[in-house]
Amino acid sequence: MTNKFHLTFDVDLHLLWTGTYHRTALGELSRGEFGLKVGLPRVLEVLKEENVSATFFIPGKIGELFPNKVKEIHDAGHEVAVHGYAHERWNELSYEEEYELIKKSKQILENITGQEIDGFRSPAWSLNDKSVEILKELDFKYDSSLMANDYELYPLRTDDYMTLDGELHFGEETDLIEIPVSWELDDFPYFCFTGKNVGLRSTKDVLECWKLEVDSSIKFGSYFTLTMHPQIIGRGPRILMLQELIQYIKSYKDIKFITLKEAFEYGRNKDGIIL
Repeated sequence: MTNKFHLTFDVDLHLLWTGTYHRTALGELSRGEFGLKVGLPRVLEVLKEENVSATFFIPGKIGELFPNKVKEIHDAGHEVAVHGYAHERWNELSYEEEYELIKKSKQILENITGQEIDGFRSPAWSLNDKSVEILKELDFKYDSSLMANDYELYPLRTDDYMTLDGELHFGEETDLIEIPVSWELDDFPYFCFTGKNVGLRSTKDVLECWKLEVDSSIKFGSYFTLTMHPQIIGRGPRILMLQELIQYIKSYKDIKFITLKEAFEYGRNKDGIIL
């Protein structure tokens, strides 16, 4: 069995700070600028050197602000997918707002790339109870925001919810696939200083954590999904760490680096059953 490895990058840039944190100070905005001008070129160069394709989740607003950067990512052979419009606080949106923002962002990115956008990742991994219904209606193929598995794909359900008084409801399975994420496999909690979240771990420690996750994915599953941000992973020591991790993964036999779109295609047989 070939194990599949996915490198994914959330190109939040300035919107991480204005959207999720509602901060507009120059200090935070300069961190987004670092991601644009320094981090992203370093990421693309490492992927080119290692001959690895990745998936880039991009807010629609970033497509409006920096269409040439989105085109550069696409032209380098990487997948482009939707990451909200302006990195909104997703749980605060109404159904109508969520629908329109996803639809708008999908169209923006499709206009830039000239290709259908198949994937979605919510800002801060915060889906609402009607999000799956919206993604289906807008013809998405997969989501990558949830954590009900570690190294295997699974079908998304509509209308999942739990109330504060303990009522739990599981809806019906759909043909949308979840490609699960985890905070353990995200550079943000390890490296990003926000004030409340210290996030200043050494690359040595994080590399060891991620190598153990690689080893575990080989033993327990088929899919490994790593989430990173150009403004975080793009700092000098960290981009070197990422390249070392890629080379460590390559030391295994029977592995393949693929995009999440390819994971969706691998993950279903001709009858639509998840493999």
